[in-house]
Amino acid sequence: RCMERILILNFSDSTGGALLYPNTYEANNLLKAGQEYKIPFSNAVDYLMEKQPGKDNEKINIMMVATKENIPFTEVVTYQNVLKWVYSIPVNQRCAFYEMVLIK
Repeated sequence: RCMERILILNFSDSTGGALLYPNTYEANNLLKAGQEYKIPFSNAVDYLMEKQPGKDNEKINIMMVATKENIPFTEVVTYQNVLKWVYSIPVNQRCAFYEMVLIK
């Protein structure tokens, strides 16, 4: 079976962690394998990455997690809690992608 559910989270030294998707404006939609999607899914949402005032640079880590089943993440969004949740899901039931963005 293909991956169907996705969570998008971000982590920053300045602002901590946040769940970007799903959110109030974008429901946790069922996604189809092989179809291309643009994020954000809705025009009501805009994801901005900004350098905090007084900092030389800002490091933002983005994690996308796809699962075959709807496995809700219910903890406070911290890097450790998200990793604990991801690794509690069997490897054949999930896929995780991690990327770091540096704003100068």
